[in-house]
Amino acid sequence: MAEINSSNVHFPEAVLLRLFGQVSLWTTIKAIRSAAKVLSQSGEAQRGALVLTFDNNDKTQMFLTKILEYFIKTYQCPREQLCLAKQIDPNITPEVAEKIAEMRFKPDVSVGGADYVAIAIPWVPQKNVRALVIHDHPAMIELIYEPIQMLHNAALGSWEQASRYYDLLGDRRDSETNELQDFHRHYGDGAFRATLDALAYYCFGFRIGLRLSEGRADLDMAFRAVNIIGTPPFPKPLIKIGKELYDKLSAELTNK
Repeated sequence: MAEINSSNVHFPEAVLLRLFGQVSLWTTIKAIRSAAKVLSQSGEAQRGALVLTFDNNDKTQMFLTKILEYFIKTYQCPREQLCLAKQIDPNITPEVAEKIAEMRFKPDVSVGGADYVAIAIPWVPQKNVRALVIHDHPAMIELIYEPIQMLHNAALGSWEQASRYYDLLGDRRDSETNELQDFHRHYGDGAFRATLDALAYYCFGFRIGLRLSEGRADLDMAFRAVNIIGTPPFPKPLIKIGKELYDKLSAELTNK
């Protein structure tokens, strides 16, 4: 499995940190108000906990841990949302607002197996599952709950697609370079989602990039960002995976 590190030419750390900083924008006004309530209470607060489950697999754990690492380095409550929360909730004093603005995500992270999951979140199927257990100040847990859940779901979605595509194609490597012969052109509705997609495929050894010379390349100006799009000949296995993932998401949204 390919390793993601700060010296990687495809993923400069400065770029990754800038992109992962966008995840902070998913902090909700409700979460800020809840965090302010915790900070306003007298006495020393107990450590809060958050549990993120994933398949019982070392590779999946490595990927999610790396994603979490970038989130930890970049998270802070957006001042725009904090300002709005202060206007909505008169109980958020200037002192509490400043505490929230200065808070940083510095968790203790551990890994729990199926036995831990059975106790901590018994409504989740425990078979073949692990969990990242995140401990931090309860106010911080309130703040990061929505952003980290959305990041967790997005990361697992990209990882599942890359994993299934790798399983379908097999380990086809170039005899001279030892690189996978298969190439993945990542797509997304913005730079962050495209990068998350590319990170997952890169971990499985796929060659990544734009390769605009293949197929027709064009600029899509109708979306909220300028996207480079192409129409390469998509492999049929990828179309099958995309359809299955779409059906799965639709079923989850309709609670079927």
